[in-house]
Amino acid sequence: MIYIQSKVKEVAPNDYLTLAKEKMYADFGRLISASDDVRKAWKGSKADLYEMAYRAYLADRITDSEGVPLTFQEVVKLLCSRFHLYQPHNAYAIAKAACNRRGIRSHTLLKRYEWKLKHGIR
Repeated sequence: MIYIQSKVKEVAPNDYLTLAKEKMYADFGRLISASDDVRKAWKGSKADLYEMAYRAYLADRITDSEGVPLTFQEVVKLLCSRFHLYQPHNAYAIAKAACNRRGIRSHTLLKRYEWKLKHGIR
């Protein structure tokens, strides 16, 4: 069993970045902790999925049932098995590239979460 721990006590209502991070971590927790018999349908790209996992990993949120933090490789292995994906040789590179996306058409997943919160879109 995988757990996503919340480490933030209170968030100011206009702190959209922190709110976006917390929402992303919560969504990742629901995504990764769903039962195996439920078919999971991820509509984003694999880069978005790896970015979500990497940001949750960097924030030290992903733990096992005993509270021990998982390594990023363990998280990637779990994601790939749950979503029937090919496990990349260098998941760090994919995740870091996804976290550093810039440009008009390709923003990071975190920026998209933040934008949706600012504009009141669910």
